[in-house]
Amino acid sequence: MNLVQKLIDHKNRRPKRLAVQYFKRGNLYSLNWGQVYDRVEQLYHALLDLGIQPGDRVAIYSNTCKEWGFVDLAIMACGAVTVPIYHSSHSTDIDVVLEETTPAIVFIENEILYKNITKSQKLAATTRCVVFEDFAPHPPEIQTLKEFIDKPESQISLSEAAQSIKTDDLATIIYTSGTSGRPKGVCLHHKQVMSSVAEVFPVLGVTNIDKTLTFLPLSHVLGRMELWGHYFCGYTLGYAESIEKIKRNLPVIQPTVIVGVPRIFEKIFFGIQAQVEISKLKQGLFQRAITIGKKISDLKRKKKSPSLLQALEAQVAYQLVYSKIQGKLGGNIRFAISGGAPLDPEIADVFAACDIPVLEGYGLTETTGPIFVNTLFENKSGCVGKAVGDVQLKFADDGEILVKSDKVMSAYYKNEKATQDVFDDQGYFKTGDIGELDEDGFLKITDRKKDLIKTAGGKFVAPQKLQNLFATDPLIDHIHIHGDKEKYIVALVTLNRDQLFQLKKKYKLSSEDYAQLSQSDRIQGEVRKVIAQVNADLASFETIKRFEVLDHEFTIEDGQLTPSLKMKRKVIDERYKDRIASLY
Repeated sequence: MNLVQKLIDHKNRRPKRLAVQYFKRGNLYSLNWGQVYDRVEQLYHALLDLGIQPGDRVAIYSNTCKEWGFVDLAIMACGAVTVPIYHSSHSTDIDVVLEETTPAIVFIENEILYKNITKSQKLAATTRCVVFEDFAPHPPEIQTLKEFIDKPESQISLSEAAQSIKTDDLATIIYTSGTSGRPKGVCLHHKQVMSSVAEVFPVLGVTNIDKTLTFLPLSHVLGRMELWGHYFCGYTLGYAESIEKIKRNLPVIQPTVIVGVPRIFEKIFFGIQAQVEISKLKQGLFQRAITIGKKISDLKRKKKSPSLLQALEAQVAYQLVYSKIQGKLGGNIRFAISGGAPLDPEIADVFAACDIPVLEGYGLTETTGPIFVNTLFENKSGCVGKAVGDVQLKFADDGEILVKSDKVMSAYYKNEKATQDVFDDQGYFKTGDIGELDEDGFLKITDRKKDLIKTAGGKFVAPQKLQNLFATDPLIDHIHIHGDKEKYIVALVTLNRDQLFQLKKKYKLSSEDYAQLSQSDRIQGEVRKVIAQVNADLASFETIKRFEVLDHEFTIEDGQLTPSLKMKRKVIDERYKDRIASLY
């Protein structure tokens, strides 16, 4: 079985069932499974007419949109290989992808991205460019999607194509986001794709009656898993207009499941905090409701029933608090899935208290996404769950997590040395993460092996641990920890824009400029207090001795954040080396 066969199955069994929802100029549109099949089949025939052969690489350079999802499956049907390019990729990273994979076609979202990619010297003259969104006048050497699928001549049916796909055929090459250097192309075959979706989604309890609102980049493995799960399970996939418009789209789509990264859940959490801080009464109600909710969720974890009084309190809390929070997420949420980085346990506990379990999982691009997950029946805050399906686990002497599974990649594309380096002599993949199993068999990630800092005094400091301590503070957006081979730990700090302007009102500051506000004495004092509070609970060698508040935010566009909103440590260290040096 493969994903193309799954699409055919949905078309045959439930052709009129709602499959896709999307927004266009603010209006909501829908497609059923029969219509999705037609779109994929059109693209499949057009690719064949162009001469696409099994093994050919086809790139997609676009934000998340329905066309992305259709093209991906059409490429698979041809036996070709999908190569995602992050829409926010730096030009040097785009050059790496184009040079290594030499795609026959690049599907491009719009005029802006077209102009960006054509600057690359690595875009071969023989590469065909197809744009999803027409723009006028467009150069004669490109085609619009409508022109591309016009009058297909191929006679090979999608059903025949689906049967010819083999498990060992390469399905996609996903390039790592480059948090620690040059991007590497992760080769995932149909075996890895199917092993992952066939074992992850059933254990989570996702079925064809569910609905998600997708907003993560489909070039990222977590977003791609959500797309593949849509084809595998048959649930409805709603496409958000953009990450900025999620808040507006949620009540319209009303998803039952949300897949996100910690920064998304942190922003929702801070939004809730900001609302309840309006009055003492609301603060009191919220805190009481959360206390009740935490007790109830703890009882659920222990498979115990609440007392009559606790049940009545929970019912009142639902009416006054939980229902309003759930309403902001669309009103139908069964649970959320978080991956890509550690989620602060306090944030997870608040959502659980509001009867919105956030199931944290763990995986990498190299493991085709999740290999450990919490479930509705086995869920522990602060842990990433238990092993999924065939995953075998062991630990290296230094605590590094090693895994073996059908979900693990076959190789890095055209990089034999890097491939050899990440497997041990027994075939276990070296994740690069440090972790431990608790007494109940749940995996806990304690740090990233390559990120460990060794101070001049010989002490090891885990930057991820320090960063996580600031996750629930609404003022701190990102904090970059530095101190390798140095006498003490320092930090670069960026501020949350919304909270910064809240403090502007509180202190009656006159400036309307983010940069000026961030450098004001009042704001610097607030940051100093936050860091002092965190330092109070740390060992002396871990404490942040000096810091600098930057007058701007880290962004994906500037190359300082990955598409999953993680900081690129090497990029930040290099870009701000003079500022970091001034702190010593």
